[in-house]
Amino acid sequence: MTKQEELKAIERVLEGDNDAYRVLVERYHKGLINHLYSVVGEREVAEDLAQEAFIKAFDKLETYNPKYAFSTWLYKIGTNKAYSHLRKRRHLPLFDAEQHSSDQDVEDEVERREQQRRVRASVARLPNHYRAVVSLYYWRGLSYEELALAVDAPVGTVKTWLHRAKSELREDLGEEL
Repeated sequence: MTKQEELKAIERVLEGDNDAYRVLVERYHKGLINHLYSVVGEREVAEDLAQEAFIKAFDKLETYNPKYAFSTWLYKIGTNKAYSHLRKRRHLPLFDAEQHSSDQDVEDEVERREQQRRVRASVARLPNHYRAVVSLYYWRGLSYEELALAVDAPVGTVKTWLHRAKSELREDLGEEL
């Protein structure tokens, strides 16, 4: 979906065609859930938070600024919901960056999964804001500017958080990273 198609769908929704919102939900549903899961560590909670984020985005669509990507705005809403949830629950989630293996031999697969487990556990020990920027930057591919909007922080702060998160991960994981 191009930015033009997104803007057209948003325009249609704002004109009263609520079914046009489905295009945006279908486009970003899976990615938003995966991002929220990386922040909160519980699949069902991530799904609920994604639903809440989509509802809030729909309700506040008239405030969306088309200067920015819709996905960035939506992820910011979702991230805020996740932070709010974590503040209420005061727990540290697990991070899931599971990838699917190809035709590697079993020994390599076992080693790769163990390394993923260690990386997930290390990322899970990061502060919430570091965990969020790591997820959005490395697994969702957002730019620094998009990250800044998504986590409501200046670009310089986002760069600092990423740098510090990588330093903490290197310290925790040693040679693995």
